[in-house]
Amino acid sequence: MVIRITVGRANRRDRYVITSTDFDSIWDINGMFVKDIVGDPIDNAMVKSINETGHVMGMKTIAEFVENDAIKDMLREIGVDYAQGYGIGKPKPFIEILDS
Repeated sequence: MVIRITVGRANRRDRYVITSTDFDSIWDINGMFVKDIVGDPIDNAMVKSINETGHVMGMKTIAEFVENDAIKDMLREIGVDYAQGYGIGKPKPFIEILDS
């Protein structure tokens, strides 16, 4: 399932995509909303709404682009279930993960 949302901002239009994984149990919150959640009330409201919608649908939620502790704390307060991004851990070769 893919839901496309077009959001007008300032003098430009940004297109964001909200997706549900093939597992149909995890609702992905696009990083374009998450990265500015602390300083942008519109992005904050969108993340809250997406999270609540996912939970109402019986899904867990995961936020992308979690780059720092401020974003992580805000997502925790909102109730997002999972997070991914440099604030959680830097990418590394899969073999290193398997060996550790």
